[in-house]
Amino acid sequence: MDPHIIYCLAQIIGVYLFVFGASMLMVPEKVRPVMKDFVQSKMLVLFTGYLSVLVGMIIITMYNVWIWHWAVLITIVGWFFLLNGLARIFLMDKFMKEMKSILSGDKYYWMGWILLIVGAYLGSMGFFG
Repeated sequence: MDPHIIYCLAQIIGVYLFVFGASMLMVPEKVRPVMKDFVQSKMLVLFTGYLSVLVGMIIITMYNVWIWHWAVLITIVGWFFLLNGLARIFLMDKFMKEMKSILSGDKYYWMGWILLIVGAYLGSMGFFG
């Protein structure tokens, strides 16, 4: 395995998660309504489910290593994308109901902080590790 792949994936995933989490926390008055609109559309949920499966498979095929090392987060994120995409496709109504619950309560901020922290950690390891 080329170690360069690990750092590239950490940089890409880290920046993505950091920006996603930061936007949720810094401008919730803009992000939260858009996310609420998103979970109302079965077409968008299905389409992003397909994209999530694709992204998850790309990450997993590039790096699927289960060792006690910071880079295991890349594997975990890849599997999360894959399973999240499958849930969006095959358990769409349940997914939409759970997302509506998350978006209407404090779980929204927890999700934002988790994305921000994991993104910051992966990004820092990718750029400076």
